[in-house]
Amino acid sequence: MGYGKVTNAGVLDASTLAAQLQNKSDKGHTHRAAEISDFAEAVAALTVHQKIGTFDICKLPDGTQIESGTVRIQNHNNSQAARVLTWPLAFVTAPVVVATLSAPEGNVRDIWVTIDNRQSNRSAVHYWLHEPVYNTPDVTVNFVAIGRWK
Repeated sequence: MGYGKVTNAGVLDASTLAAQLQNKSDKGHTHRAAEISDFAEAVAALTVHQKIGTFDICKLPDGTQIESGTVRIQNHNNSQAARVLTWPLAFVTAPVVVATLSAPEGNVRDIWVTIDNRQSNRSAVHYWLHEPVYNTPDVTVNFVAIGRWK
């Protein structure tokens, strides 16, 4: 039984081959994420998360680093001294920092936190607590810092 004959041996029809490859790799060949066996692991590997003390650190593939956590301060006595928080993981440059306050008693109406951007740097944030009438002996400073890890 014959299967045909070879004609033009060694000659490649590049236009047909290119069209077939294009159809295979783009238009006609797709997969859902669930069909790729290691997709979830590969995506998870792109984002690094770690916990150091009361801080969560997230490193994103684009170089963004986010650190969030709390510092509990008891009996601050409305001290005028600057406080320093050393970041659990330093940034490449000084991050943008947001700080809020909370307290178990809920009476944080008249206390505030101020960030000193002149003194803060890639590895530490300098801040002050101020309370016109000292009545919040137990306060928690909640920090979120966004910067770069690369």
